[in-house]
Amino acid sequence: MEALHDIHIKRVIFEVSSDPLMEAVFSPPNPLPLSYGISRILRSLHHFDHCQVISRSREANFIAVQVAESVTRDQRSQSYMAAGGPSWLSSSITAEARNAGPY
Repeated sequence: MEALHDIHIKRVIFEVSSDPLMEAVFSPPNPLPLSYGISRILRSLHHFDHCQVISRSREANFIAVQVAESVTRDQRSQSYMAAGGPSWLSSSITAEARNAGPY
């Protein structure tokens, strides 16, 4: 979120595949004290002109999950995606776009 703000992205939609994270951010059992991480997320959301956070299944975010897993597994850096990402990314995005119905 902070990186998107740093590159002047003003309108975002975040899709979250974790029910516990959604609950921790939007329905904490005890709002105080929030964990440091949750507090940072909430502060970061306010940096955008328009921001939505929606819940999606892991399957609906298949490509994002695959990218995140490859970054974590292979200890990739931010430049990994800036350089075009993994070789399978472009064909996966094209195939998903072809099969996608209305959003």
